[in-house]
Amino acid sequence: MNVSTWFFRFGVLAVLCGMGLGMWMGEAQNFTLAPAHAHLNLVGFVLPFIFGFFYRSFPAVAGGLSAKVQLGLTILGVLLMIPSLSMLLLGNTAVLPALVSGEIVTALGMLIFAVNVFRATSKNAAA
Repeated sequence: MNVSTWFFRFGVLAVLCGMGLGMWMGEAQNFTLAPAHAHLNLVGFVLPFIFGFFYRSFPAVAGGLSAKVQLGLTILGVLLMIPSLSMLLLGNTAVLPALVSGEIVTALGMLIFAVNVFRATSKNAAA
């Protein structure tokens, strides 16, 4: 299975969780976790789908190690960032190091994606 498929699958699982969280917040009329909900839907769903479409469009890049590393960093970043952000919003400041770690891991994944985009769209790659 290729990297784009894994990004799509992870994104769908994330948006299902995000929708569930949104429905729970609406039912409870408690929107304390709205920032976590928004981050889950954006970083957990929208970005992986963008990544998936990119790698589907540039299969030569998708087969490389950097795409696989980016996939791992994206998943790890979301799994660290969203729960720790939720706990922080609920008042647990002890999770701040986990939140920062998740943000850094996610940013590293995005940096790898940026490199892959520039490599795939350079004049040399198009030839």
